[in-house]
Amino acid sequence: MAADFGDLFEAANEHMGYEGSGWFGFSGALVSGDDVAANLDAALRLMARTGWDKYDRCGFDLPEWNDSWSVLGAIRAVFRAVRNYLTGPITLYGAIQETGTHDTAKVTATCVRAILSAAQGATCYMMDAWAERSDITARHVEELIEITSEFALRRSPGGFTFSLPAAPHNGRTPY
Repeated sequence: MAADFGDLFEAANEHMGYEGSGWFGFSGALVSGDDVAANLDAALRLMARTGWDKYDRCGFDLPEWNDSWSVLGAIRAVFRAVRNYLTGPITLYGAIQETGTHDTAKVTATCVRAILSAAQGATCYMMDAWAERSDITARHVEELIEITSEFALRRSPGGFTFSLPAAPHNGRTPY
């Protein structure tokens, strides 16, 4: 699965015009169930092979989740790896769509926790697929602010923007 994922990732980035653009594209659809670790390993190795320092933007898309906790773990691992290997802040773009659960506050809070726990030095922009859902209310936003106080949250056109201070580069050598 890992090799297949690497090929898929490379082909998708090229097809979407990400190749050489500074984008790292990531889809939750490719990291579900028991293959999370193998898929992440393939993606991170591919990023290392193509040059970590060319990435300053990371995009992810989470379609409907059958196993949302595995996907959140995958996001956390990707963001942590990006933080560890890049020397400066990056911008993370994410679209979170239907989660298959009615507990929206819990899902959104968990998403933000996962992102903020790993993406030090990143600006996280959650696109309108998440922010414009009718069941995301002011109460949910207040709850997110209560849960994580180390970030600045502001409403942007079509989403929310989370900003964090840059984390120092830890000097690790990619793969």
